[in-house]
Amino acid sequence: MIPATPGEAANLLSRLSVEDLQAVLAERNLADFVAQAWSLINPSIDYVSNWHIEAICDHLEAVFAGEIQKLLINIAPRSTKSFITAVCFPAWGWIHNPSFKFLFTSYADNFAMRDSVYCRRIIESTWYRKHWGHIYSLAYDQNQKSQYRTDQMGERTAVGMLGGGTGRGGDCVVADDPNNILDANSDAALEAINDAWFQVWSQRVNDPKTARYVVVQQRISAKDLSSQLLAQGGWEPLILPNEYDPKRSMTTSIGWRDPRRVPGELLNPLRYGPAETAEKKKYARVYQAQFQQNPSADEGSIFPRNKWRYYKDDPKELVKHLETVILSMDAAFKDEEMGSKVAIQIWGKKGANKFLLDRRTEHMDFNKSIDQVRQLCRLWPQIRAKVVESKANGVAIINFLQNEIPGMIGWPPVGERMDSKIARAWAIQPEHEAGNLYLPDPQMVPWVYEFVEYCAAFPEAEYDDDIDCMSQAVDKLSRTALPHAPMGVGHNLPWL
Repeated sequence: MIPATPGEAANLLSRLSVEDLQAVLAERNLADFVAQAWSLINPSIDYVSNWHIEAICDHLEAVFAGEIQKLLINIAPRSTKSFITAVCFPAWGWIHNPSFKFLFTSYADNFAMRDSVYCRRIIESTWYRKHWGHIYSLAYDQNQKSQYRTDQMGERTAVGMLGGGTGRGGDCVVADDPNNILDANSDAALEAINDAWFQVWSQRVNDPKTARYVVVQQRISAKDLSSQLLAQGGWEPLILPNEYDPKRSMTTSIGWRDPRRVPGELLNPLRYGPAETAEKKKYARVYQAQFQQNPSADEGSIFPRNKWRYYKDDPKELVKHLETVILSMDAAFKDEEMGSKVAIQIWGKKGANKFLLDRRTEHMDFNKSIDQVRQLCRLWPQIRAKVVESKANGVAIINFLQNEIPGMIGWPPVGERMDSKIARAWAIQPEHEAGNLYLPDPQMVPWVYEFVEYCAAFPEAEYDDDIDCMSQAVDKLSRTALPHAPMGVGHNLPWL
């Protein structure tokens, strides 16, 4: 019984042992329950607390209380999401309402069964029975891996997504990893899961007016179940990318907001630190989907992946054969707006073909932007024009450097209207489709993977600075009239 007054509460707490006090905290807060139950299932692994665990728990508590009816959680793999959602959530919920009915599903029967067994193991543990055994017991006549009941008619049922939910029901339907990551490139498999959810699982609720739904998964495709739920609307999205993106940060209905403020700040550095993140980013498409929760379309809408062409030469050798080389820069709008990145690219031209030689894309203030331009001009002395977008910091950069570095040019040219980002991308799309845009071999230059992903995801990309910078460079090079190349320069490019 919860004390009626603060004085009664203080008197009660003063008489409790440390163990009992911890049990009070676990009963009141799902996050404390998760921390204390961890060792029952993972005795050889230390529990590492992090703010994202509290965020998930707070939203699940809101679901249980009926404050959120439809909750969608997108977070990287191995982030304790299944342990929280499928193992601890029902065990904690039954402390408060042992007649509540949970219906769980996952893409595979064995995963659904695994977490069902783990949940029961916690409920039958000495720790749990000591503190909450007086509230309810598991019914002896229905105590299987896939389904068990409380003596007050609460239920926890588990079955695979395609295993058939007909005949089963619940007060809360929970889909934990409804999509198999191996199905990311299979339209048929993705469609089968979507059909199963909308035709079966979303209908298996006891009371449509009070029903709750939870879907938790890492994103795998622009066609996965999360994409369909977001398009449907009415879902509360709790999206937790590995690297913080201010553009995608939002406040949820319970007043929660991502506590990170620095772009690129990691979700849980103790698990995926800078080194581990860099390793995952080598597989850019997978990283953008599973870790950033931002999958791109299979091919890309404006810049399909399969239309890029690649050169094998070292960029430092290739530049000797090009007719002209320029620097293109898309500057941040203002120093304090850390949601955007600064993109600087070095492009060269030979006939109808354009070649990306170098790239810098990161969050930079004004001073760092100036330093990067200087460094790249020293690194690539062949650069003729330095083309900077004529807005905000770009204008200041031009003014600051024009008496130091020759060829500082604002873009677009004076008198021309600045089209939208999408319009500028479509303007250069024919050259990409025709195979006139070349990138370095990604085996030699790993950042090319990330660049291709940003282009494929545009205009829904996490960052669009690279695309703005490229559009500007290709536009400038396409307008540049050049004299005939000197004899012997640029005539032997065997890799074309």
